Amino acid sequence: MRLSAGSRLRLVCVGLISLSASLFLSWEADLAEDPGTPLPWSATARIRTLTYGQTGEDSELPRPPGAAFKRVPLSKDIFEIQLKFKNFNNDPLKLDFHLVQADVDGSLNEFGYSKKDLEGVFAKYGAKGQEVYDEQVKLYFVSRGFKQVDKGTVAVDVPQLIWRNMKRVNSLALGIQRLGEQMNYDSEEVIGAATAMVQTALAYRIPPESERGRRIGGVHTPPQVLYDGWGDCDSKSALLASILSNWKGIRGVGVALPRHFLLGIARLPRQGDVFLEHKGVQYVLIEPAGPAWLPIGQVSDYTTDLLNKLNGVPIQPF
Repeated sequence: MRLSAGSRLRLVCVGLISLSASLFLSWEADLAEDPGTPLPWSATARIRTLTYGQTGEDSELPRPPGAAFKRVPLSKDIFEIQLKFKNFNNDPLKLDFHLVQADVDGSLNEFGYSKKDLEGVFAKYGAKGQEVYDEQVKLYFVSRGFKQVDKGTVAVDVPQLIWRNMKRVNSLALGIQRLGEQMNYDSEEVIGAATAMVQTALAYRIPPESERGRRIGGVHTPPQVLYDGWGDCDSKSALLASILSNWKGIRGVGVALPRHFLLGIARLPRQGDVFLEHKGVQYVLIEPAGPAWLPIGQVSDYTTDLLNKLNGVPIQPF
């Protein structure tokens, strides 16, 4: 099934920046205001964080029957993560892998921005001219895993979050690959196993807007999701994409919708698949959020309604 704003009308995929103002996504509260500063955008000027998923912390949704997560400390610095879930061919699967504390810490230390850091950028570059200062602010946000959408708005750079963390989830990707070899899976079933694992073994729960003294835009890093055993739509999407990025030949996109985030992988659609087309390439959609158990090519009614109402879909290749 090809979704469109009208019957048989191809979805027009455009960039996140051009659509961000019209999609009515949720906004974070102002960081601060300082109208007396001579430069137009000071270290404490209004900065809004564009968020893709739901906002606010909700109670954790229960995992489906048979799905499970457990973290077992093996040493001070290494944990064994034990996962149970069911693949879309109804195979019950069990997967154990090691998660290193340094990978979790590294992902946390490089993600999220703070008022204090922005004040430091202003103190260092504020007197060197607007152009220099603006460039340094931009570079600061990039270094913290964010990107500028416009002068006063930033958003989590999901592709950057994926690329930074793909090596940190390599042991999980290898574990899924070995599991697929044991089960004689084809590539579709291997990707399906990764998807089912993220959907169901990891619970659905919404991260806060701020954590550890930093604004994180309601997103947790892939290693943090694996450590905690839960995440929301954008956090789980970043994790699944980080896993997929460890395997050759996979081409994917992130799809940012109002209050929702999902993925698409490049392959020919099969009968009944929901897909979109971007620059001549067809991407079959994947719903990583869970706890709904949705095979590749199937999406929730909520997602279907959103796609049918929009004239364009913001695409983020990874």
